[in-house]
Amino acid sequence: MKFIKQAIKLPDNSLSKVIKENMQGMERHRGFKHIHASDLTKPDFCPREVCLVREHDIPLKKEYIDCARRLTFDVGNATAQLIAERWAGQAAIGNWVCRSCGTSRTFTRHPEKCKCSPYSSWEYKELNFVHVESKASGNIDLIIDLEEPKYRLVELKIIKPEDFADIVAPLAEHKARTSLYLSIVKQSNNAYKDRVNTEEGIVCYVSRGYGKKVEGLGVLPFKEYRVKRDEDNNAPYFDRARSITMYEEKQADLPARICSDSGCTRAKKCSAAETCFSLSE
Repeated sequence: MKFIKQAIKLPDNSLSKVIKENMQGMERHRGFKHIHASDLTKPDFCPREVCLVREHDIPLKKEYIDCARRLTFDVGNATAQLIAERWAGQAAIGNWVCRSCGTSRTFTRHPEKCKCSPYSSWEYKELNFVHVESKASGNIDLIIDLEEPKYRLVELKIIKPEDFADIVAPLAEHKARTSLYLSIVKQSNNAYKDRVNTEEGIVCYVSRGYGKKVEGLGVLPFKEYRVKRDEDNNAPYFDRARSITMYEEKQADLPARICSDSGCTRAKKCSAAETCFSLSE
């Protein structure tokens, strides 16, 4: 099957080339204004970098996103919006903003049509919770009413069909992040925290393909798994966040380096590497 292995050749003035050039490019880092829970669970997260960037107002390096990754990100975001705004119906709980006039609704089901226009629509906004002690911040993908005493928080993951077929349990990072979110909600000052189940959340995988047969429900592109809050597993992540907060509140020293030297792979990606390695500590 030699022809399959050969690269596809397109004319110079192809549509594919136009789309590719518009999709790919450098993307600005979302910044370290908040200590994002989704960052805390990454193996290469460095509290020292966050401290130095904040303290010295260091510009963050941009990241190059090719068209394949851009498609992955954008399709994932669009799918999550569809779930919250349409597919979950009145079971979706969250904050909402009218796309036409900016009117907002807080911690509620999908509102009725806004009075500003017959063509208005509501955009779902993720709820944010902040851990009181460590200041770790978590945006919850979706909060859902399953007709239980309390609502459930949901971590949504949109994945390719071949990965979807192999999943039989939540992946370690997604399980850890969901557990961390449960603790953040529980130990936040958010006015709505007591209406959310902080003992157990949901990781929901959504296939970009057709899906798999589910007993009693037919073919579905969804797989969901329950994840319990695990404070022991959460502790190292809160320690990372706490080391940032305590340094900035002058209760602790600058967090230690995680890089072996300034030439290592992690250091080359770090926005604060020059400042970091100029310090003796």
